[in-house]
Amino acid sequence: QIPPSFRLLLGLFRKRLKAIRTSNASDHWKERALLAYSAKILSLTLRFCLILAIASVGVAGVLWIEALIVGHHLVDIVAMVFSWEALVISVGVALVYLKLREHFFENELRSTG
Repeated sequence: QIPPSFRLLLGLFRKRLKAIRTSNASDHWKERALLAYSAKILSLTLRFCLILAIASVGVAGVLWIEALIVGHHLVDIVAMVFSWEALVISVGVALVYLKLREHFFENELRSTG
């Protein structure tokens, strides 16, 4: 299931390629269309970067609070989070979550896709 924002971004890329390939439009129109598509793509990319930055600050904050509560150094907590065991566990949890989501929300996912 592709999130709507990614679907929108992919649609903009397709429209941009279609605008370049068309022979029915003037070069002036193509330039204006490409500029508009590029502005939309830039705004979506910046939005994704902002979401990623907010999520990263949130994760860093949680790790910092955990380091304060547990009394370990932040470096130890980060090393633990990025250990192979933690990565394997998080992949396992993600796979179980996806299967449960698919099982319980099967009808809802099909109707939106």
